[in-house]
Amino acid sequence: MQAGIRRVRRQAQKEELDLVQRFAIGTLFLETQCSDNGQDTASKQTALIKYLEKGLRHDELKGAHLLEVCHYIYETVVGSGDRQWGTLLARVLTKVIQGEMTFQGVRMWPSDVYVVGKVLELVGREGAGFCLGLDDTGIQKSGILSLLGLGNIVTYRACTADVISLWEELEEKEGELHFEGAMSKFKLNPKATQVFHVDGLAHLVSMHRRLMGSSGQSDSVLASGIPAVMELRKLELALEKSKLGDEGAEALAQVLVSLSYLEILNLSQNGIGDSGVYDLSRVLMTPASLRCLSLYSNMISDNGVRWLAMVLPRMLSLTDLE
Repeated sequence: MQAGIRRVRRQAQKEELDLVQRFAIGTLFLETQCSDNGQDTASKQTALIKYLEKGLRHDELKGAHLLEVCHYIYETVVGSGDRQWGTLLARVLTKVIQGEMTFQGVRMWPSDVYVVGKVLELVGREGAGFCLGLDDTGIQKSGILSLLGLGNIVTYRACTADVISLWEELEEKEGELHFEGAMSKFKLNPKATQVFHVDGLAHLVSMHRRLMGSSGQSDSVLASGIPAVMELRKLELALEKSKLGDEGAEALAQVLVSLSYLEILNLSQNGIGDSGVYDLSRVLMTPASLRCLSLYSNMISDNGVRWLAMVLPRMLSLTDLE
């Protein structure tokens, strides 16, 4: 089974309820055979447009709601093939979502991926570019690849481990063009909430270093490594069910060496002790632009503070220390 599926198994009961609700609502949008000259379909399309225009707000459109809306659109407009309605809908939806489609934390089955892809094809006719959020959705690698094949996807986020596995397959089988395209559009989520997020970041940094040391990348867009690593400005570790601890701080220290442009690092409430501070203090000056560092509510004693005090004069950009 896919690693992503294992991670969302605990949501099985909620998924079943979501599927039942989606099926029940979806039946309301099915095109009826007894409608008079498509009037029933037209009325549904009109109702959907009004709903998108007046009933939705960008700041209230969460992942589950957005996925539900995509199913409404597919049943009402995409399936009908009505290009006039499709063009109008594309304009309205583009305005509502403001270039970002985030499904973070919502289980996406292959059928969901198919529907979202068709909706993106529809709104893509208006020439809009979208940022796609697929973090913690359990989406399969084939699903990520199918959505990346759409020309209007500018950037995307997904489980780092799954993305790296996809990249490795593309590098081996599909050639340099697909590999570079999939890599250059990837963006890291600045907030890590699970242990596997930290592990994925470490794996990503390892791959970043390999690319930088490859002579075959001299003429590539990846000559400087993975753009997502180079562009990471903020990293916040807010692990939900565990703490980073000294061992995790040691592993993170090896990662920080490659985060050259990091500006904000939040390690508060992570059970870091003196040993962890020692490991971190040896590399905290590496991100030359680091300006905010949070270490409050850890387990740092006077010894750990001494290690930190020794490195502070070398952190020239630091303005905020908690």
